[in-house]
This record gives sequence, structure tokens and C-alpha cells, in this order.
Amino acid sequence: MQLLTKDSNAKIKKTNKLVGSDIEFYNLTLTSKIITKKDGKKFNPCPNAELFGCRDDCLRSAGMGVFSNVDQARTQKLEFFANDTESFMELLSIECQKIVLNRIIKANKKIRVRLNTISDIDWLSIPCIRNEKKYQNIFLAFPEIEFYDYTKIASRFNKKLPGNYHLTMSDSVNPKAQKQINYALKRGANLATVFIVKKGQDLPLFHRGRRVIDGDIDDNRIQDPKNIIVGLRLKGNEAIKNASNSNFAFSV
Repeated sequence: MQLLTKDSNAKIKKTNKLVGSDIEFYNLTLTSKIITKKDGKKFNPCPNAELFGCRDDCLRSAGMGVFSNVDQARTQKLEFFANDTESFMELLSIECQKIVLNRIIKANKKIRVRLNTISDIDWLSIPCIRNEKKYQNIFLAFPEIEFYDYTKIASRFNKKLPGNYHLTMSDSVNPKAQKQINYALKRGANLATVFIVKKGQDLPLFHRGRRVIDGDIDDNRIQDPKNIIVGLRLKGNEAIKNASNSNFAFSV
């Protein structure tokens, strides 16, 4: 099983074409569906999905996610993670070591990795072993790699993040989520906002008093200016079909 991929996600593939030859993007895609572990307990890879109203609008139904074999592969990866986190992290570490050797050292590339493509797992709290040395998390284990994610968990912005980990907070229409959103904004987070805007149409210029940039152009969030809104167009067959009833995306 291969965990990290370079061009299997449409947006990551698009980003790799746009950013230039000196940077490469990789991603890990686990399903965002709640699964049942081998011990019978439920595992929720996106614990604030209900609060933010995006469980039904999830990107897992967008792009390649509409294909059953892709959905099955993402589910198998999450089951591997949930049932045997230690072995999962061992494999992830091996893949990162190969990337460091072959792409950073030998090919002289800058590497950026998104671990939560559609999940929202707290990688900060999961130990990682590299060359028999145990680190608090994967970010400390691989300082050569730049990592980034989107999150709906505001408390992560209360921690001092590793210098090679960039987080963008997710937005929501749901009134119950506003406390979390405001908490992250006060701590300097950029906000990723989904708008009910068709492909090719312009995003609003401002939202929540902040300038909106087009986040659909690429996934290079690490280089975003501060205090901006990352505007995204609503995607996914089910989400677009039910746009008028969305608890997550903003009307324009």
C-alpha cells in the first residue's frame, strides 16, 4: 500500500504543474467517513464535520472520489491507520525518508506534503519514528519537508506549531461553528471559505472584512499572504445538487 501520492489528486496535480520545477507536492488521502474499527469502536477522521455542517458536502464525492475503487482505497488506508497507527506511521516514515533521499537530496527539490486531503486528523499528537529515533510528531521527524493542512479544529491554533507545518482554518455558515472560527482568526489563521459559485465564475472580493484570494488556482497554501480568505468554489456532485440547503457553503 502506497500512502503518499503526487498526481492522484486533481488539485495537487494541477499545483505541481503551476508552481515550477523546483517544488513538488504530495498528499495523503484518507476517507472522511466514520468507520468501525476491528474492536467494534467507531473512528471519526473529521470530528468537527457535523459542527461545521459539511459531512454531507464533503469533498470525498468530488473528482476521483466518485469512483468506487478510489473510495475503497481511501477507506482501506483509514482502516489501516485506525486499527494499527504504529505500523501506519512506520510506513509513512519510510515513504518520507525515500522522498527526502530521492527528491530533496538527489533532485534538489522542495517538498510540500498535505496529510489531511479530506480528513482532519491531529498529526501533531501522533509520534513518528525515523532511523530508530522517536519524535513527538512527523513534522519534527522530517524538518526537511514542509507540511500543510486545512482544519476545522480551532484549538490547534492555540499551540505553537512546528515551523514546517502550516494550517488554514475552515469556514462555515453554521452559527454553532462561529466560536471556533473566531478563535482561530484571533490567533492569526487564514480562513478557507467555500462559496456557492460555479466553475469559471468570479469569487467575491471580500468576506468577513478580509480580501478573498482564489484558492482553486492551486493548493500552495504555504505561500498565502496573512489575514486573507482562501476562496473555494463548491465541489462534489452531492454538494452541488444540494447547494441551496448547504449548512457549510456561503451564497454570493
